[in-house]
Amino acid sequence: MEIPRVRARIPRALGDAREYQRAARLIVFIVLSALGAMVKVGSPLGAVTLDAAPAYFAALAFGWGEGALVAGLGSLLSALISGFPLGALVHVYAAVQAALWATCMRLAYERGGPV
Repeated sequence: MEIPRVRARIPRALGDAREYQRAARLIVFIVLSALGAMVKVGSPLGAVTLDAAPAYFAALAFGWGEGALVAGLGSLLSALISGFPLGALVHVYAAVQAALWATCMRLAYERGGPV
């Protein structure tokens, strides 16, 4: 006697809820990145900001795509708050680099284990 196979189907409403949760998580980390840009810690070489910490955490915890998105948009949002002091084009370039660094951090974590 063979047991019949039953395929479970995920209702569409649950799939949508997961996407809403992911979007909410991204928004929270992007806002944390912008708030971290407002926190300035003095150092001998200038001011150190904490805007990259949420992006690196998102990259390590949720994947390279989410980390890159948080790093890029958080960098642009913090530049927007400060009024784009270097010009919009330079800040877009810096946002792309921030996204690439978050991706590199995730790839280093995947290849070498915990950082």
